[in-house]
Amino acid sequence: MQIGELARRSGVTVKAVRYYESLGLVHPERLPNGYRAYRESDLQAVIEIRELSAAGLTARQTIPFVECLSLGHEHGDDCPSSLVVYRDAIDEIDRCHRIPPGQEN
Repeated sequence: MQIGELARRSGVTVKAVRYYESLGLVHPERLPNGYRAYRESDLQAVIEIRELSAAGLTARQTIPFVECLSLGHEHGDDCPSSLVVYRDAIDEIDRCHRIPPGQEN
């Protein structure tokens, strides 16, 4: 599929797909005419990125999830490296919402 179809089917912009490509998250083939040709695995990766982004993760933080999918796992969080990202994100939320000592009610 071409980039426009991938963007439409995944619910992101063409610009987002190009950004994900620049990060190495999707790997389209180049056709003789220079067009990008995306596979279903690229669609799955972009959907995973979009869902994780909606949960507050950056595109860079989704790398372990996409790698996990590319290894053949059904879910991007089936790998230990993905769970580390979850834990780090939770720790960051905890740090942001921690009440400084002496300011408790």
